[in-house]
Amino acid sequence: MGVKVRQKNKGRGKPWWVFITHNGKRTSRMVGDKQAAEKVASEIRAKLQLGKFGFKDNEPVHSFKHYADSWINSTVPATCKESTTSDYQAILDKHVLPVFGAIKANEVTEGKIKDFLFTKVNAGYAASTV
Repeated sequence: MGVKVRQKNKGRGKPWWVFITHNGKRTSRMVGDKQAAEKVASEIRAKLQLGKFGFKDNEPVHSFKHYADSWINSTVPATCKESTTSDYQAILDKHVLPVFGAIKANEVTEGKIKDFLFTKVNAGYAASTV
């Protein structure tokens, strides 16, 4: 647990920040001048002591399928030809979504992606396609 006050970039006229570390989570907020930052830090320390401070939970994490559908329906048509869009959709439907579709996006790790790609290469798909 800790609350620190400092400047990210030292120098006159640079803003002061409050850095909070609690229960393995970290955040920082720009406050302005040093006096205001010290006041905010003092209030946060008091809340931490009373157990009334908590990090706001971010928006719920959607599944990989949610983000893939959003990408295929908005970004791809705006940047690719129609034939490329249909190719991407086919690859998503046949290969990617059966593996990653139900997983939450923040649970898709580099290791899982590498395993998936190695599986496709070992199954005989061309490296350029993979």
